[in-house]
Amino acid sequence: MANFINTILDPQVPEEAVEIQQRENIANKQSEQFEYLFNLYKSMTPLEGRRRYLQHFKVDCGERVPGARYEDLISKGIIYKSTQRVMEENGAKNYVWKLLPKDGSIPEDYNMKKQKISVEIQFNETTGEIDEQKTLEVFFDKFDKYREKNNL
Repeated sequence: MANFINTILDPQVPEEAVEIQQRENIANKQSEQFEYLFNLYKSMTPLEGRRRYLQHFKVDCGERVPGARYEDLISKGIIYKSTQRVMEENGAKNYVWKLLPKDGSIPEDYNMKKQKISVEIQFNETTGEIDEQKTLEVFFDKFDKYREKNNL
């Protein structure tokens, strides 16, 4: 069993700020490398991405890195998670991530899952009753942040 160690770095400490920057640069570089792989192969599962990463760059990126980098590429509008699933050697069906078409069209296998936005019920401080207007304002504030984050 693997032991995971979490390290919390403080950006106010100069040495730790340098390490934070180095880690960010590595992450950005890996995203670019996975983008390169998608331009070559057009579609991959995370397991396949890990194998191809090792094949092309001669470095094992780790088990969880492809999924994280795929999320980076999704947020940049480069790839998408399709509804297609394939059986892999570990005995599980995995989703296939694919390169988005350059013409801006939405592919038929685009995963149109519903997004959830959780909202805390707001109460009127004087009466203690539910404040519908305030709750609605919190929802629209979160919705605007979601749209801004996802460039919608």
